Amino acid sequence: MMFKRYRYFIFCLLIFFSCSKEENNSTAEEGIDKPQVDTNVTNEDIEGAWYVHAGEYMGDIIQVAPRFAACGYDYLVFEEKGVYKEVLYNNNDCISEKEFANWVLKDGLITISNAQGEKEELPVIEFQPSELVVNFKFDIDNDGSEDSLKAYLRPYDPVSNNHIANSFVRLSEETGLLKFNWKEETDIESFNAYEVYRSQDGECSKEGAILLAEIKDSGTTTFVDYDPPATQNNLCYFLRVYTKEGMVGESELVNVNPKELTMDGAFYLNSANLEGENVLLNWSEYNNPYFSHYEIVYANSDGSNLLFHEEDSIISIDAYTETSFLDTDPPYIENPFFAIYAYNIFGASVVSNYEQITFRRKELTGPIWLSHIEIDVYEASVYLHGVSSIPDWSDYGVNAVLRIDYNEGLLKSTTSDEVYVAGEFPFRKPFNFPEGKELVTNGQSNLHFLHPITLTENFSFGSFYLYEEFGLSGIIDYTYTDNGFLVIINASDIFVFQRMGEELILLDKQIHYENHQGDNLERLLQVNENEIIIGHKNEPNSMLFKVDENGLLQNKRVISIPLSSNYSAKYKNASFYSESNNSLINYGDRTLYSTLTFQDEAQMPDELFALGLGQNSNYIFASTNDPDWYGSDIKTQFLKREVLMFDIETGQVTAIKTKGYPIWVFENNSGEIFSISIPENQIITEFDVFVEKIEMP
Repeated sequence: MMFKRYRYFIFCLLIFFSCSKEENNSTAEEGIDKPQVDTNVTNEDIEGAWYVHAGEYMGDIIQVAPRFAACGYDYLVFEEKGVYKEVLYNNNDCISEKEFANWVLKDGLITISNAQGEKEELPVIEFQPSELVVNFKFDIDNDGSEDSLKAYLRPYDPVSNNHIANSFVRLSEETGLLKFNWKEETDIESFNAYEVYRSQDGECSKEGAILLAEIKDSGTTTFVDYDPPATQNNLCYFLRVYTKEGMVGESELVNVNPKELTMDGAFYLNSANLEGENVLLNWSEYNNPYFSHYEIVYANSDGSNLLFHEEDSIISIDAYTETSFLDTDPPYIENPFFAIYAYNIFGASVVSNYEQITFRRKELTGPIWLSHIEIDVYEASVYLHGVSSIPDWSDYGVNAVLRIDYNEGLLKSTTSDEVYVAGEFPFRKPFNFPEGKELVTNGQSNLHFLHPITLTENFSFGSFYLYEEFGLSGIIDYTYTDNGFLVIINASDIFVFQRMGEELILLDKQIHYENHQGDNLERLLQVNENEIIIGHKNEPNSMLFKVDENGLLQNKRVISIPLSSNYSAKYKNASFYSESNNSLINYGDRTLYSTLTFQDEAQMPDELFALGLGQNSNYIFASTNDPDWYGSDIKTQFLKREVLMFDIETGQVTAIKTKGYPIWVFENNSGEIFSISIPENQIITEFDVFVEKIEMP
């Protein structure tokens, strides 16, 4: 009899209702009405696969679960042309048993019959696309009288509910592989193939999916994707199951984030050896199915303290069989560490051990407690002032001027005596006196005139001479004008001298600021044609003087260009000036001023800090590193080894990678750009510096 198994199944679930029937037998039998049949239902409504999800007896409804959970629901199919099919599972091996019959629908009554003359009538009580309710008779208590029951059926998709396809999962224990697993199809006689698919990159859809594998062996129930795309998107996979009848199962999409794949296995940097001025690295081969490249890095530590650990890339190598590298341009860090990263195509990585070598580049100058910087592009010289033990005559930290040839990046000379730092600005770049070019150092009460290359002293103006002759002491800053006058300021006055060999002639003297702050933080800057700006780091406005051809101070006025500074270090209390474009910007500031109109010419974004100005002020050289970053506990992850070129006209920013952290950037007369850089982040006041040429894009 068709529907027999379903009747028995529902009977098992409703058996406890028999007690209720025995207690109320006569009442129940008398109260049973003939079910109301839905005569509007059509063949098209009924056609398809259905499963029983609930049963009802005497007004009580109970939900139905699969008899064998591993297999899913038994189900029945009303096929076209009157073919009826039941698909039944007998045990957990999920090999299905199929029974066939015929079916017809007339006036809301489904009649199922077979060749043996057996017949089952199922009145349709209610039809909706999401549910079919039928009535059927069954003698629950074997009293010879059939009982009336209802079966609640829902549409069933055999393909999406296929137990083999639904078992398709990624093996989570295989953390480094895109490996998938599913149950074995035990119905070997009807099995045809498994097919594994992957969605198109950037999509998680079955449409347009790529067939990765067709597996004809029913016992092969794993698959590894060894050739996925190099993507930052999730990857989606699904399984199809085929029998001789066609596709019988299709899984849901399995969504995988490939960036979570681990890089497993040991990986070693076997050696790091110094070969002359080069470093030779050798490491073990790292074989991974998703290998992308090796990245060789240098670092300032072995990574055990991540707060101060910093590292940077040297080179990438694409071939996993290539396991050695000769670094012909070692890092600008004393006694650097090296390590190798192996990356997969999704961006995950594993790092080797860190190995240190004993090495210091000859271009490193320091350690120095830096206080002042000057550049002379005509002599290819960078002049530094600070406390160090660099001069060969020093046994301890002394104040000295150091000259670096920026083309070679090497220290060439130092002062032969200590240059006292009492003066707020210890020296200025060399001046072209009639007697020749000289670098003038400030002793606060005296001035020393040095050879700009050898830094040997030619002569000096002593404190007695300057004070007795001119009342000059407490020298703060000075410059030499284009029309040939030495201009000096102290805390209260501005002096104009004409130098005659080893003598000075005072030409003019005036008070600059009426209110003196008393902290010796004034400074001056020559701009335009023989004009002098005098400013103070805490003043919002500055004073402007004109030095005429007779050395007299003219046209004193207040201007709205500040020479202010938020930094305590003297070399940061500075301004960058473009003579060809009459433009000025303060160190670490964001506003470019015209020294002719005293108006803003350009404004950089708030996250940028000025480190220099192009010769024609077409670019401001900048950084996102706050100039106070070194000597602080700022994490290295917030620092960048790069120079930013801010285009004055367009506002566009171009980033150029550097070997160190730039603290001062300049352009020479040939258009070459150089950076005075610090090699690493350290919580110290003394550090190494070096000069590097910036390679333009």
